[in-house]
Amino acid sequence: MAHVSRFRIIRPILIFACLFFCGVLCARPPAAAAGYVALPAALWCLRELGKTSLLYLLGWFLGALSSVAIGVLDVGAGRPMALTIWLALALLSTLFTAPAFSRRATPVERSAWVFIPLSLPPLALVAPLPPAAAAGWWFPSTSVLGVLFTIWTAAAVLEAVKRPSWRPLFVPTFCAVLLNVYAVLVPAMQSRVIAMSLPVGKPPVDFDESIRAALSYGPIVRGAAAVPIASGAPTPIVMLPENVLGPVSPGLVDALQLPSAVRLIAGGSGAVPWAEHLQKGVWVLPDRVFYPAIQPIPVIEDGLKPHWSAIGRTAKIGDERYSLLVCFEAVTSLPLYHLHYRTPVLLLGNGWWDRSGIMDIEVSLARAWARLFNDPIAIARGFPL
Repeated sequence: MAHVSRFRIIRPILIFACLFFCGVLCARPPAAAAGYVALPAALWCLRELGKTSLLYLLGWFLGALSSVAIGVLDVGAGRPMALTIWLALALLSTLFTAPAFSRRATPVERSAWVFIPLSLPPLALVAPLPPAAAAGWWFPSTSVLGVLFTIWTAAAVLEAVKRPSWRPLFVPTFCAVLLNVYAVLVPAMQSRVIAMSLPVGKPPVDFDESIRAALSYGPIVRGAAAVPIASGAPTPIVMLPENVLGPVSPGLVDALQLPSAVRLIAGGSGAVPWAEHLQKGVWVLPDRVFYPAIQPIPVIEDGLKPHWSAIGRTAKIGDERYSLLVCFEAVTSLPLYHLHYRTPVLLLGNGWWDRSGIMDIEVSLARAWARLFNDPIAIARGFPL
């Protein structure tokens, strides 16, 4: 009897630990979020085992979002803040996905409850590592329809486990393979932007620090632009990571000493009419055009305000239009509403704090969104000094 009693205690712990580990694997690059197609089937299996507690679903999201806690610690926000944000996001994801655990849900309904709620505004703008990002890996070049195809595939996985039979998987697998082969044979065109990923320090906070940053990055930009200039490229475009510059002044532009034909895209901060404080965003120099970030990191980036009216807008740089993503925006479902089919994507991320490889997840998710819309993508990310 004592053995049976211990087993009844240990078994739920082992199942929770297994789901936590599966969540961790789901979030790992190079194909972050792709594993969400297995979650509806996992929930059905739990139901069949008589395990109905939402703690198991919470275990999956705690694993998937564990990188959030690590990232908050790397930034230096402290353990209480990291633990609070991690638990809050996991609980939020669990509550909105909870109907997928319903006993009466059909396979399609169970899958829809996994993929849709966290991809609807306003959650879509703040919930990291959304299940919908899996669509970019399984069904590239299908745009928003890819999310529906992914729901269909997850339902087929559940059906295959339920019967059991491989037959429900044949058509969705065939479609996924066909689209991925097409993505390999006919890849998106290469971006013309020269994206520089390099070690960076903490973001400059005033004009003096910004000018000092410009003096240090100026030679790097000029060196990167030298090759296309020598080959006769009309307007070379160089991109630096997020927040490498602070506020921009005419003196900063002079300090960069950009050749006349060169355009520089760099993360920085600027004044906007709808906020009292400087907001982070993207500078295009020497034109001194500023594009505010759409969605700062909630809680962590205190004082920065969302700019949701910019969702779907593109930035005209040189002769081409680009969709801009600034750091955190790439790890949410915001790209689902912001990106355009076959429109180049520029991702600016700042990893001065990243000593645990968390930025790799951001890059992976950005590539997933770009694949979904068949967009070329250029990524400029920072590394710790």
